[in-house]
Amino acid sequence: MSDTLHPDDSLFHPAGNDPWAYESYWFSFFVPDRKLMVYVYPWFRPNLGIAAGGVSAWDHTAADPWTIVHCDYHWHLPCPTAAEMINRASVRSAGGRKVRCCTTSADSSALPSACK
Repeated sequence: MSDTLHPDDSLFHPAGNDPWAYESYWFSFFVPDRKLMVYVYPWFRPNLGIAAGGVSAWDHTAADPWTIVHCDYHWHLPCPTAAEMINRASVRSAGGRKVRCCTTSADSSALPSACK
């Protein structure tokens, strides 16, 4: 284990035989004028064959998943296999969300044209 980020940290890692192997991404942003918070949080447990995640957005008017501005979060989706995830820059969940690494942590200065 290292305290230093490596370009490969932007990609999925080999899961081995560890049943607790876990990959996740969390992206969020806030729109102050709207008092709007949005997060995208997919996670994958390839050795257990499950995934979950989605997109949620809420503002000052509600807090429950069924009353917030947007809630599209799904549990217990089939997960891509560990072999499908290793050394891949993208993965698509059964819910239809796609996570793609457009640049690695080593080269954040230039995004590929597909990511602009």
